[in-house]
Formats: sequence, C-alpha cells, structure tokens
Amino acid sequence: MITLTPEESLLLSKKLEYRFRMSNNPLVEKLKSGEETTLDNVELLLLSKKLEHRFKSSSNPILEKLGIKSEAA
Repeated sequence: MITLTPEESLLLSKKLEYRFRMSNNPLVEKLKSGEETTLDNVELLLLSKKLEHRFKSSSNPILEKLGIKSEAA
C-alpha cells in the first residue's frame, strides 16, 4: 500500500491514458477526488499500466515512489 498526497493524486489523474481517464473506473474517481489517497497493490499495478507512456518515460520522482521503473532508455 502507498499513500498519495492530494497533489500527487491529481497529477496522476491527469497523466492517465485518455481512454482510461474517461472510463469512470473507481481508481480514476479515487485519484480525481483531490484528497489524500491510499492505493493497494492491485490499484498500483493498474495505475502503472494506465499512465501515459510519455509520463512513464519522464523520470518524475513520483514514479519512484510508486515503484514504477522509468521507461527511459
């Protein structure tokens, strides 16, 4: 489990792939709430798959916090 600040939650909600962002998935709603958010391992795995490729390649510090390895070469 990991806890995200409201700012981190909003940032991640904006960096989700467009189709997933529009899906009304409970994880999307949880991130868009703008509140402190706790994610379990299943949600972290889904989040790591649904973040935009460009963001996953950005080496943003939040990716390290989430345990997502940067896709940068």
